[in-house]
Amino acid sequence: KISFIDNKATLNLIAQKPMNILALVDEQSKFPKATDKTLVSRLHQQHEKNADYLKPRSDMSTAFGIRHFAGVVFYDCKGFIEKNKDSFSGDLLALMPTTKNKFLNTLFTEDLKMMGKEQNNKKSVTLSSQFKKSLDLLMKTLGE
Repeated sequence: KISFIDNKATLNLIAQKPMNILALVDEQSKFPKATDKTLVSRLHQQHEKNADYLKPRSDMSTAFGIRHFAGVVFYDCKGFIEKNKDSFSGDLLALMPTTKNKFLNTLFTEDLKMMGKEQNNKKSVTLSSQFKKSLDLLMKTLGE
């Protein structure tokens, strides 16, 4: 078993509780007219009462803060929505199963499974959904 500082409240804010930060990034990524400002506004609206969420002093800012166990970190949302829409290239997705390179094959096995399932469900795979899956796996490993 791995010992670690309990960061559950922060993890809930980022990825576990309903309407967490990653879920809101995904939500905003689906709206064609969403901007970095609408994302930040939505985050402030949803989390301003959370003690681990910090709203900057200026309403003009596209940043928000999170109180982690090691201290406060501010994140600038410029480009979050656009970056979140980045996905694994369809050409690469089709090419990966044919590789003879064992390292590449093992490196992307889980990602390819996840992307294949989500493509069958007609969902787009976003960076935040991939990050959440990795975080869930880490938490499961730490819990063992």
